[in-house]
Amino acid sequence: VMCPMKQGATVNEEYVFDQKLGEGSFGQVCVVTHKITGQRRACKRVCVQTETDRRLVDTEIQLLKKLR
Repeated sequence: VMCPMKQGATVNEEYVFDQKLGEGSFGQVCVVTHKITGQRRACKRVCVQTETDRRLVDTEIQLLKKLR
């Protein structure tokens, strides 16, 4: 999760999952709301099963960090 969170917290502890925005072969995107601040974000959940999957996710994270 690339959102501000408490150290050691899970995304489910910090955010409420709202509606699903879309789904593909690699995962799904949902709207989430931060439980304390009420800030809404998009959250992409992906299934990482192999080292190749992990590298693809890491690459996507690096690209998304360059956006705001």
